Amino acid sequence: MSAVFGNFLAVFPLIVPALIGIVLGCAFLSRYRKPAIMVIIASALMLLQGAFMMLANMFLVRLASDGVITWETYSLIASAVHFILGLSASALLLTAAFAGRAAPVVEVAPDARPHRGAPILVMGILSVAIFAPLGVIAMVLGIRDLAAMDAGAMDPRGRPQTTAGMVLGIIAIVLMVLALISAALLLYSLSATSWMP
Repeated sequence: MSAVFGNFLAVFPLIVPALIGIVLGCAFLSRYRKPAIMVIIASALMLLQGAFMMLANMFLVRLASDGVITWETYSLIASAVHFILGLSASALLLTAAFAGRAAPVVEVAPDARPHRGAPILVMGILSVAIFAPLGVIAMVLGIRDLAAMDAGAMDPRGRPQTTAGMVLGIIAIVLMVLALISAALLLYSLSATSWMP
């Protein structure tokens, strides 16, 4: 019984926002149909993620302990399902935040260059997720393009994407610097450690 309670406490941080999401999605379904449906589906995925975590802890761990499956197989199954459900729920929640919004009417000068918001945003996302040095390019291009938009030389409709890509690039740079400092400290501490008994 205590194992079930412990598993419930482990998934409690997923259950509460999922239930709140379902309630809010149902409450706003008639007014904001598309975002509400996305929030309800994302909340259901969060509940599935929590249920899987409980089942994995109760059954898959037992199978791995008994040798029916290897610990590597358990880890692969648990990580893959957790990642897919979590990523899907997050993507739906982020999409719901912007679904159904009409773009504001913006005056564009006839000689304005087209914006590069989408490529800068993609570089920012890739810099955080995969390759941090891309953050430098996203930041530099974002700063230059925002200045061009302010001057009226570039289409301002790409401002949200450009700003988001630039901010993600800055976050990637900060994380990269922190990782390099951490690696340097780790190497220093390892080199100062005596390995001889």
